[in-house]
This record gives sequence, C-alpha cells and structure tokens, in this order.
Amino acid sequence: MNQLVTQKNFGTRSRIAESVVALLLVLSMVLVFHPFLRADDDRNDTSIDADLLAGNLDQGSEENLPDSYSWNWADQTRTYMTKLDDGTLMVFYLERENDNAYHIVYLDSSFHVRKTRTIGCELPLFGGFYADQNGYYVVSGQKNDGESNSLEVYRVTKYDANWKKLGSCGINN
Repeated sequence: MNQLVTQKNFGTRSRIAESVVALLLVLSMVLVFHPFLRADDDRNDTSIDADLLAGNLDQGSEENLPDSYSWNWADQTRTYMTKLDDGTLMVFYLERENDNAYHIVYLDSSFHVRKTRTIGCELPLFGGFYADQNGYYVVSGQKNDGESNSLEVYRVTKYDANWKKLGSCGINN
C-alpha cells in the first residue's frame, strides 16, 4: 500500500514537472521572439509587429484576437506562418471571420514586410491553412442549417507558390 502511494505521488510530481518544463519553454520562446514582434518606429521601412502576426489588425476589438474565447467556445487560429525555401517567411491570415479575403505577407529575415497579397475566400467560413512543397491548401466552409444534402459545406482549395488556384475538392451534406 505504501509503495502504491509513493508511485501515485511520483506520477503526480512527474506530471507537474512536465507542465513546468512546458511552461518554461513557452516563456523562453516569448522572450526570444519578443524583440522581433514589436513595431520598430525608428526605421523608414515597414516592420512587422505582434498585431500582424496575431491577425489582430483591428486593435479596438477583442473579438478579433486569434485563439480567443467566447463563453465556453474557442475560436480557431486565423494566422499561420511558414518558412519558404528562399528563407522568406510567409504569414497567411484572415483578419476576421466572415472577411471576404485572405491576406498574405512576405517577410525578409529581419521581419520587414517585402510583399503583400490578398486573395478571395472560396466559402464564407475559414477552416485552416496548410503549406507543403506541392503548394498551399486552404479549408473553407459554410453553414448548412437546412441540412441540405446537395449544399457544399467544406472545400479544400489548392494553390501553387504564386497563389494561382490549381483546383478544389468539396464535401456536401
């Protein structure tokens, strides 16, 4: 019995230690990247700041914060960053839900904006973004309150590296 209590305490301590290590890793990442996420007002060129990375371009409203919570529901991430083969960082984001455009920002190694692009949304609800060596994939959808079997509710759209639409696949019902 005493050995069982000791094993339970050790398991609890181990989980607490793992949680502390994870928290320290997150805090260290924040400290490391903090200087890059601030707007640099002393430069003449455009610098990226935390609001752009967070997809929160409308600072007057908390509802546009990514990963925010509304009552007991969580919102999905609307900002994604990926490193391209040439070392450029690409930020893909949806400014707010039900926006009709996706925004793409290309950053150099010093986090300065080098190019921006906007593409239209396929369906009104945003689901996610994925990038690989074959292109970019965007998942979008729409409500089906009437439970129609013929209404397209999900769409995965594939784009090439220049954001030319290569095709899409829809799921009905």
